[in-house]
Amino acid sequence: MWLSLWRRLSFPAALLACPLTLFGLAGIGLGIRFPCNRAAGTHSHDVIVSEQPCQMLESLGAFKQIKDDISRYRNLSANALNLAHRFCALHRRACVTLRIVCGHPFVVDLFPGYQSRHKATLQGVLRALNRFGPVPDLQVVIDVTDGELQNIDLPVLVITHKVHAPAGILYPDFTFFSWPESTCPPSEPSHAHKLLFHWFVHNWTLAANPWAFRRDVLFWRGARVLDEGVREKAISIFANQPGTDVRFMSWQGVSVTGRNSAIGCVGFLRQCQNRYLAFLRGTTYSSRLKYQLLCGSTVLAAQPNFVEWWTRLLAPGVHYANVSQDWSDADSVLAALRREPAKAQLIAEHGQRLAFSLLSSTAADCYWQKLLVSLAPLLPPPSQELPARARPLEDVLLWPDDVGITEAASGPQGGPEPRPV
Repeated sequence: MWLSLWRRLSFPAALLACPLTLFGLAGIGLGIRFPCNRAAGTHSHDVIVSEQPCQMLESLGAFKQIKDDISRYRNLSANALNLAHRFCALHRRACVTLRIVCGHPFVVDLFPGYQSRHKATLQGVLRALNRFGPVPDLQVVIDVTDGELQNIDLPVLVITHKVHAPAGILYPDFTFFSWPESTCPPSEPSHAHKLLFHWFVHNWTLAANPWAFRRDVLFWRGARVLDEGVREKAISIFANQPGTDVRFMSWQGVSVTGRNSAIGCVGFLRQCQNRYLAFLRGTTYSSRLKYQLLCGSTVLAAQPNFVEWWTRLLAPGVHYANVSQDWSDADSVLAALRREPAKAQLIAEHGQRLAFSLLSSTAADCYWQKLLVSLAPLLPPPSQELPARARPLEDVLLWPDDVGITEAASGPQGGPEPRPV
């Protein structure tokens, strides 16, 4: 009877292919090996990203960044592979080791990063896996800093690296999921990327809000950072000029709930009412650029010193108005744009068109999927025997921000103590 009932159940072939999927959860944390039946399952390195939502990225050439990044690691030494494998344990901050076995993601090492960014990064990975399905078995190390940990060139996933000193493999940063600590309440209480992108598309296209109807103002708000004085210099240039609104603001307190105290902040969407937006770099990179391009305003920026996964597609003079690295010529660039408003508007149109094509949550999901599939042939296949400390990604995302996973502790550590029931 039971055999007959079992045969009538409609389990997907991918589930039946891997014992972990149906029975392995009881063994998590016990170091049990979970073999997959590759003949019935999906493990080929030829897994193809769904073409329909991702073909725009392919046509734009966005996936070429993955090929270029991976090409630097084709012939890795055993020492380099070992250093990459132990990257999180060596740095012990802002780092995650993620292992995917039989289509299931597990966190092997977890050292929380600044604010909620490690969780937002992992949410982005999970969203891509849920959208496109399983990827080949692999183990990756994810650095969630602003490029601070990569002092040696290793096949570690990174948010950014220097233009002229590439190190690591670029991935879509945490802001493509959400960054609640950067919100500007009460006017802009959420920075969930999918929601922000919706608002840009529906409220700030150049058809809905024509460039010519916006304020003829160059706008910028931001905090002081370690940037060799670039922000200070830019503000001094425009301090007393008419048609500019460029000044510092300060963060007094932030929260993962978005209940932030940011004196003088102006939300991303409100900034779109200006024809011109200044992009002033951060200490390394700044995630703000994509929101400025989405506005459909003309962005003034220096060519970036640090790159993201998508910035190779930006062209100075096409998608943004180029200024010098120290912003010494910014006032003359702005004056030239005002003398030729049609040219300024065309730059805004090109920038927004690229942003709408390239910077959606769907695009980030496509990139993650393509990246993970492309990495599988490069990296040594992980053992299907999960270490005792490994936990499913879904569980980890429910933990408090200060909980980590380390080999020394053999499991989670931190967070509140168990409460009696």
